[in-house]
Amino acid sequence: MTFTTDLKFALRSLARVKGLAVTVVLTLALGIGANAAIFSVVRGVLLRPLVNRDEDRLIYIRQSAKGLGTDNTTFSVPEIQDLRERVTTVSAFGDFSTIGFTMVGLGEPRVVRAGVVGGSYFSVMGLHPVIGRLLDAGDDGPKAAGAAVLTYRFWSTALERDPSVIGKTVRLDTRSATIVGVLEPSVPYPAETEIIANVVTSPHHLSATMVTGRVHRMTELFGRLAPGADLDAARAELRTVHGAMLREHPESYSPKAEFRIEAVRLRDQITSNARDRVLERREPDPRPLGPP
Repeated sequence: MTFTTDLKFALRSLARVKGLAVTVVLTLALGIGANAAIFSVVRGVLLRPLVNRDEDRLIYIRQSAKGLGTDNTTFSVPEIQDLRERVTTVSAFGDFSTIGFTMVGLGEPRVVRAGVVGGSYFSVMGLHPVIGRLLDAGDDGPKAAGAAVLTYRFWSTALERDPSVIGKTVRLDTRSATIVGVLEPSVPYPAETEIIANVVTSPHHLSATMVTGRVHRMTELFGRLAPGADLDAARAELRTVHGAMLREHPESYSPKAEFRIEAVRLRDQITSNARDRVLERREPDPRPLGPP
C-alpha cells in the first residue's frame, strides 16, 4: 500500500468514529500549538541577541536570604548606595522598582504598571528611544521635574504610535510628569510595564522609609561591568563588599536569614525562565503509559 492509500484508509476509519476523530484533531492542534509556542520562546528569547548595547557586559545582581525562604529579596536604597560607593568592577548600577499608578491625561484614566528608576538606569541598560529621549542624570533628585518614558508595547497598542504624546503632561496619582520619550522594543525585564518614570513621581520613593530604611527592599539591581573586569571578578568583589555590609549592620541581617549576593549575566537571568519551560516540556512524563 502507498502512503496515499494508507492516509485515505486512516481518514475513513476516523470518519466512522466521530468522537475519536475530534479527539485526534484536537490533540494534534494542541501539540502543534504548544510546540509552536515553545519554538517562539526559543527563537525570540534564547536565540536572538538582546537589543541592549554590549549585552555581554550587562549583569543582574541578586540578593537572597535562604533562611527566609526567598532567592531574591531585592535591595534597599542604603544597600545600593553602599555597593555604588565600594564596588569598582562595576562601572555603573541601574535600579528599577515596580509600582502601580492611576494615570490621567492620555485618553481615559487607567491604572498602569510602572517602573520607577534612577537617572542611570537606561544608560546602564544600554537602551535607546524610538522618539524623544530617555531618562538621565538630569531627571534625578527630589527637585527634578516629573518625567516618564512610555514602553513601546503600550505606545503601539494603547496609543496607536501617536508621536504627539511627546511633551504631554500626565497625572500619576498625585504627581505630574511629562512624557519625554518612547523606549525601543526590548525584553521587558524585570517587569512588563506601561511606563517608566523618574523617582520624583513616586512620593513613596522620596519617603524616609525608602531612602534610609536598610530593610525596606523593593528594588531590582543591574550593573555594567567596568572596562577590564569580568563577571568572576565582579562576583568576588560584590561578595566581599556585601560581607562587610553584613558585619557593619548586624541588626539588618540576621545570621539565620543567610543573606547572600550573586551576579549573573542579564541574558542568562532573562532566559532562565524560558529555558526552564523548554526543559520541562522536553522531560518525559514519569507516569506509566498503561493502567497500574
